[in-house]
Amino acid sequence: MKNISLVVVMLITVLLASCSKEDMPANDRDINVQYTGTSVENRSAKEYTNFYFTVKSKVQAPMEGYVEAVTTMNEKLKTERFSLSIGETKEISIKKEGVIVDKNYIKSYKVYAIPVNLNPAFPNKGVPGFINNPINSFPVRWKDAK
Repeated sequence: MKNISLVVVMLITVLLASCSKEDMPANDRDINVQYTGTSVENRSAKEYTNFYFTVKSKVQAPMEGYVEAVTTMNEKLKTERFSLSIGETKEISIKKEGVIVDKNYIKSYKVYAIPVNLNPAFPNKGVPGFINNPINSFPVRWKDAK
């Protein structure tokens, strides 16, 4: 009986030690996004405006996410999903049809990101952990950073 209780205590200790908060992003400043400007592009007799954002990861894990921008007309624009390696900086763009010359057209912007599961035990590398997670009730929250 003493051996069983000792094993249970050891398992709980190992579980608590392995689930530390150091593995999770500490705050909203772990992923930074900055609006860097616009450019106009002509393609197939159409004009597009590109809005550029620089996204930098300070997180100690690969991340996947997207940038959402709100215009002065309260229209929400989103980037395609992107991935960031540890400490990587990327320039991400949102393409909108038409020429927009107003420098203050983008009213606000946020980056949403979650850690990516690169565990070799799962066959789909680069897919967020909640997709491969066998526990159906596992809560998933997108990290909201500005």
